[in-house]
Amino acid sequence: MSKQILVSSSLHILIIGNESRVADILCQTALKYAEYGVIHRQQYPLTLASIPKNKHPSFIVSAGSIAIGDDGITYLESIDSLNKVQIKQLHTTFETKTLSIEVNKSEEASKIVYSVPFNSNIWAYHDSRLWLNAERVTEPTNDLSPALVDAFSLVLPLNEIEYEYEETIEDYLDSKLNSDNEQELIDQRTSQWIDDLRSFLAYVRTIEMPLSYEAECLLKKYFCACRRTKRTLFSYTELPVSTTDVLTQVCEAIAKCNAHIEATDSDMILAIYLFEISTMTRLGCENLVNERYRSPPVLTDPHLIDTIEQSMILFSRELMFFCDEYTPSSTQYSTYNQQSSFM
Repeated sequence: MSKQILVSSSLHILIIGNESRVADILCQTALKYAEYGVIHRQQYPLTLASIPKNKHPSFIVSAGSIAIGDDGITYLESIDSLNKVQIKQLHTTFETKTLSIEVNKSEEASKIVYSVPFNSNIWAYHDSRLWLNAERVTEPTNDLSPALVDAFSLVLPLNEIEYEYEETIEDYLDSKLNSDNEQELIDQRTSQWIDDLRSFLAYVRTIEMPLSYEAECLLKKYFCACRRTKRTLFSYTELPVSTTDVLTQVCEAIAKCNAHIEATDSDMILAIYLFEISTMTRLGCENLVNERYRSPPVLTDPHLIDTIEQSMILFSRELMFFCDEYTPSSTQYSTYNQQSSFM
């Protein structure tokens, strides 16, 4: 009989957003840097594999891949793809901290139920269009039971940026300002930081960020080259038509963060770089074209700044070659100029 282990640090995350691909990219990127991780694809969500009859019961941990992510992340993708039996099983697992797996020793014998300690973090996403009130993420429609939502320790709403999400940020800032007690005043630097952040959010909401001619041409060249070759710079995949809209929005966001008057070709190069990493992570490393990009640098690590700059110069050069090779009739770009913009 296995000893039940309760892991208080387990973090069960449910991401709610209108754009499921954004949630998928977010989870996949985080999963890539997790020490242990298991992905349950939508076509086989929470499927428990059967154990061969000649295997010893000690192999029971391999019966459910949900148990393999011990102290790691188990990613279920869209929780909407789970049927009622699977949702009930998941909810029971949350409550008991154990995973029950049924195994048939033989066709004649009755099923044997094994209880495996459940130590994995569960991540999933849910389409917010299925919720009654987008501003109240704790009140779902009948398609997802409130009991299951309560089982997740963290619910992240990724709704419309202009409305609910910004209101959440404003409420958070207000709570930080009002949280000081009577004996201790809020630190002046913290107050200034909050004011600066609030001003920046107001600025970002109001400005329009047009694409420069160079950025727009680079986007067209990149998209045409990918469609003609049925691949991207990093991966073998055919881009959908909506890719141009996604890259435009990412590029505009980068330009806003850089406080540019218009989105430049450097902003577009960084947008394509992030898009390539996200696509690469989503497809899996076995589909990569370029070996050197199998382990992209962690962009937030200050010790990797030099490596990141060199990677961006290398990426900029290869992106120009890729675009020029398959779109020779388009406007040419100077590789040197693209390199110098990241130095």
